[in-house]
Amino acid sequence: MPPSTQIRKIVLKKSAQRKAVIGGMHNLLSKTGTPPQLIQMAIQTTDEILMNAIFDAPFSGDCYYQRKTERNKDFNFTEKEYVELDLAVGPGYLAICARDQFGSLKKESVLAFIRKNYEKQEYKIKEDDHGAGLGIYGILQSGMSLLFCSRPNTKTEVTLFIPIVKNMKTFRNSFRFFSFI
Repeated sequence: MPPSTQIRKIVLKKSAQRKAVIGGMHNLLSKTGTPPQLIQMAIQTTDEILMNAIFDAPFSGDCYYQRKTERNKDFNFTEKEYVELDLAVGPGYLAICARDQFGSLKKESVLAFIRKNYEKQEYKIKEDDHGAGLGIYGILQSGMSLLFCSRPNTKTEVTLFIPIVKNMKTFRNSFRFFSFI
């Protein structure tokens, strides 16, 4: 985004704030004239990256301690568990970045999730593998652009880039990418 782009910063301090953020995103995207189908895809993707930051990233010792928490449970975060969300609307694109303070996402895990073909092999949850992987797989199948930046034991940032388009045909023909740094 250009340096003059206004960035809205939100710090989630409890799990229930996720729903309010998703509602606010719907309003923001509606104002850009984004097609309803693309709005729905963007909201689902943002919800997925927020859930990953809230439930799959928290790590202590050798345990991903929020992984088995019910996704609709309302609980407060410790300061280390705060999740930051940045929203920016620039010329031609909307960027949404979710940031956790754990840096527990590994490139190998992400690549393994996207290599799987769930239509040809039965899906099985592995108890020793944090995160199901269906979210990332689905996001990439939808044609969304994602940038993963992970600094081990420090932070993970996942940024979703959404082109501001007037119809789904233009979206499907737009530039897309996937990157992990």
